[in-house]
Amino acid sequence: MITKHCAVCIVIVACAPGPSASDSDADTRGDATAATEPSSTTPTPTPTTSEPQATVTGPEHGTTTGAPSGDSDSGASEPGESSSSEDSSSTGVDSKCGDPGAPACTACNAMGQPTRLFGLTWNFQGEAGSRFAREELRCVVPETGETGLLASVTGMDWLAGNAYDRDKELLYVVAYGEAEQVVRLFSVHTITAEVLAKPALQGHLNWNGGMYVRPDGVLVGITWNVDTAQEELRSIDPASAATTLIAPVAQLETVLQNVTTYDPATDRALMIGPDGGSHYRLFIVDVFTGELHGDAMFAKNMPWISGFQVRADGKVLGIGLENDTAKLFAIDSATAAITELVALPDFGPPLSTASAYDATSDTLLFVDGNSRINRVDAKTGAIVTSVPLDQPSPDKQYNWSGGLHLRGP
Repeated sequence: MITKHCAVCIVIVACAPGPSASDSDADTRGDATAATEPSSTTPTPTPTTSEPQATVTGPEHGTTTGAPSGDSDSGASEPGESSSSEDSSSTGVDSKCGDPGAPACTACNAMGQPTRLFGLTWNFQGEAGSRFAREELRCVVPETGETGLLASVTGMDWLAGNAYDRDKELLYVVAYGEAEQVVRLFSVHTITAEVLAKPALQGHLNWNGGMYVRPDGVLVGITWNVDTAQEELRSIDPASAATTLIAPVAQLETVLQNVTTYDPATDRALMIGPDGGSHYRLFIVDVFTGELHGDAMFAKNMPWISGFQVRADGKVLGIGLENDTAKLFAIDSATAAITELVALPDFGPPLSTASAYDATSDTLLFVDGNSRINRVDAKTGAIVTSVPLDQPSPDKQYNWSGGLHLRGP
């Protein structure tokens, strides 16, 4: 689905708007895969299932409003608004570790050191025996599929985007506040799960081009500004959600949802979207200046559904649908020429937000629709491992809507 020309809105599964004690098992909040067909609305979260989808843009479903003030926009909540970890999260570990040396135990439980790979995911059922759902930080051992609970994070709903600061161990998440119709920027410490701040975001900015943490520690995002009718690169204060205009990105107009990534070697954001007509292009934007460094046109359009990452050699990876079959492609950033690496016919639709690139092993990691964690050689496309994820509620289809992330280099 394409994000374009509107304030924050939401794509949801056609179901009841919220859980209750009797229907929490049917709740499908929390986001998931993105459709990538053209649309004139700006989706934020999208469903993981293949159930009918509905695009909802009315204020009753959380569209926020706000007016700009010069080049600096403030969030609707007080600067520095925070919620204590006691109120916003509860740390915990799964109690299945008979052998403290087992991979998942070592990764999640031993001496409080989490594994390198982790994700934020909606647990539709919560703890065993609980009727309540919640977002969970879970470590993942990709070789075995084992997962472990690092902490639960309450207070957020319908995740719409995220950015991870490796130096500070902070995950920034765009999400609706639980049981309220306000879109907020949550700052979550990924070790303690403390919510450090959750200010409201301005509704006239949709952050369709993604959010990124620059090497200087500044959080920036590319957003369509409804009031100025242009795409803009803005810095964001996580404590207050106040934003400052860095530069307009005049050539950029529409972006495919969740098909954005960041190249740390060049400090550039990459995204795919139409060029104002019917042709898809690979847009490359400098996250310091907003300068457009590339807009190469693809020879053919296809739905890009996951795995959008930059390889160590600068090639771009992406999982696209060709003839209804998921395939991993390498994309030349200068020409947008694509090279098929491997077909993925048995994986189920990959989840749009659930992928990461591990430069140390040159592998792409992604979660597919069959709840498997997959590692693929990023140069050859060879399947390294593909194992079922160990999930406390295996029938609930965890969606990893807060993304997969790697600690360290």
